[in-house]
Amino acid sequence: MKKIQLHAIQLRNFKGIKEFGFATNGNSIDIYGDNATGKTTIFDAFTWCLFGKNSNEQKAFTVKALDADGNEIHKQENEVETTLLVDGKPIKLKRVYFEKWSVKNGTKESSYSNSTKYYIDDVPVSKQADYDAAVNEIVDEETFKLLTNPLYFNTVLKWERRRELLLEICGDVSDADVIAANNELKELPALLVGKTIDQRKLQIAEQMKSLKAEIKEIPSRIDELSRSLPDETGDTEFDRGEVERIQGEIETLRTERATVTSGASIINKKADLKVLEAEIASFAQSFNSNSGQATNSLKVSLQEKEANLSIAQSKVKQLESEMQSKDYAIQQAQQTHSDASAIRKQLLVEYRPLKEAKYIEPEMDCNCPTCKQVLPKDQIQQARETAEEAWKLENSRKMAEIIKKGEAQAERIKEMEQRISVLTHERNQVAEKLQKAQVDTETHQKALNKVQQQLQDAQAQAPTIEQDEAYQALQARKQALQSELNGLQAHTSEVVADIDEQITALQKQKVAIDAKIAQVAHIDVTYKRINELEEQQQGYVMQLERLEKTQHLINQFERAKVKFLDERINSNFKLANFKLFEEQQNGGVKATCQTTFNGVPFNDLNSAAKINIGLDIISTLQQHYATQAVVFIDNRESVTKLYEMDNQIISLFVSEQDKQLRVEGATAAEEPTQPTLFDEVI
Repeated sequence: MKKIQLHAIQLRNFKGIKEFGFATNGNSIDIYGDNATGKTTIFDAFTWCLFGKNSNEQKAFTVKALDADGNEIHKQENEVETTLLVDGKPIKLKRVYFEKWSVKNGTKESSYSNSTKYYIDDVPVSKQADYDAAVNEIVDEETFKLLTNPLYFNTVLKWERRRELLLEICGDVSDADVIAANNELKELPALLVGKTIDQRKLQIAEQMKSLKAEIKEIPSRIDELSRSLPDETGDTEFDRGEVERIQGEIETLRTERATVTSGASIINKKADLKVLEAEIASFAQSFNSNSGQATNSLKVSLQEKEANLSIAQSKVKQLESEMQSKDYAIQQAQQTHSDASAIRKQLLVEYRPLKEAKYIEPEMDCNCPTCKQVLPKDQIQQARETAEEAWKLENSRKMAEIIKKGEAQAERIKEMEQRISVLTHERNQVAEKLQKAQVDTETHQKALNKVQQQLQDAQAQAPTIEQDEAYQALQARKQALQSELNGLQAHTSEVVADIDEQITALQKQKVAIDAKIAQVAHIDVTYKRINELEEQQQGYVMQLERLEKTQHLINQFERAKVKFLDERINSNFKLANFKLFEEQQNGGVKATCQTTFNGVPFNDLNSAAKINIGLDIISTLQQHYATQAVVFIDNRESVTKLYEMDNQIISLFVSEQDKQLRVEGATAAEEPTQPTLFDEVI
């Protein structure tokens, strides 16, 4: 088993203690002091040196010393140095909290930021991660605190983590073991249908909730259906016989109506009228054919002349469009010719001054730019010749550039003159074609006008069919036949209207009886639905009973498992007992983790009991972790009889007469240095 002991600890400017330290050489010691003398600060310093937190798991707490007014004292280092014995081998750890001061650019104001330094065996460690890793190699933070602080397990850890640790230490109980140990649970595996206990519990709860809702709703649905039933049902067989009788009467009347509407006199008159209408149509066709012969040839000629005119007009439009295109192209070429001529003239204006220009020697500085003495004549002459040559070259370049541009414009002018000549020739050809097409159009228009006049004259002289005596006689015969037919149909309409009225009355009677029959059918359907709901309700009740049985078995299983698990876990402790489950109103159990002593919950115990319970838990935990560590006990004065264990124990006693900390059991070679306090509140 790994053994971790506190060998020595030294505090400097830590919270309210300016300088304090002692050595134990791995032995248990007692520290005495009145309230606010710094006992808990020793424990805080120990945990802060290792993990950067105080004994209450707080990272944000005041490390710096305070002055008499409660203000932080600046520009001093706050440090704790701890030496541990790990299986007898010493390792020194030191954490130093300090201020880094600096002056802002452009100002005289100084400010600081807090920082931390780390040391292992007096060797600086640059990164906190490396320091933490070294501490973790000794023992991880949670394990160390569990083994060091008797109250850590019950006051710092959440119940879920406490429960997890207990199951990790003592081992969980398998469902199969619980079922095998209890004969009453032998049916349970088959009822789990391949699911875990927790999964089946959730499934059953959801199914029971749904079934109870359905069972609760069915009576109201049955009541609603019952209230929809009529008070009287009637005689369905009699009503069906009445429907058949009425339908027979309706069919008889419909046959009678068909007989009246298809009378022989009316049929004969309609046939005579159709024959006469056919004779009138044939006469009209023959008349129109004879009278149209005189104008048909003129109509054909008129269509021909209209087609010829349309073709001539289309050609004129085409040539006019072509003329417009040629005119636009000539206009564009002329504009380009004009622009090029203007540019060429401007180039000539620019060229003449360059051609006529003479070199004018500029004034020159004949002194050396460095020593200011007059330059030799040959150098002066060379400079003048160089300047003149440069001027000539530049002037020649400008004239050559203008000549090149002028030649390009001259070529452009020549191209446009040729293009204008070609376009003008093409336009003249189109103009000749257009003139000829316009003459052809006028000729075709005159020919069309002539045929139109001839057709109008011929149509004016032709007789109309309404003026023909034979046609008039046929129309008179048709009118007489129509009058006779109307008289016969008027008498028939009166008879048919009476029959239709009788049929309508009978149909209304049939609809009313059909409604009664449908109502009876609805009653039958309603009773059937009520029976279905009652059967469904009974089925839901049976399903609910089966689920309740399974739920009862699961509750039995959980209680058996609770007992089994409680016995296994509590057997590992001498004082502490653990309640891992709570009974629920529905008979089930709910996971929890409550520490008790003789049935009293941990939070209701006195300080002595809490400490001894904590030591009992530490005793079991250190066996599990195979690690024994130094134990800090605060408020040690409250415990008259301490739980027996062979760990190194640092006891912190409240002692009113000790106004400064007093250590008993510390090594004589390293007597404790008395602290200077600054109104620390502990």
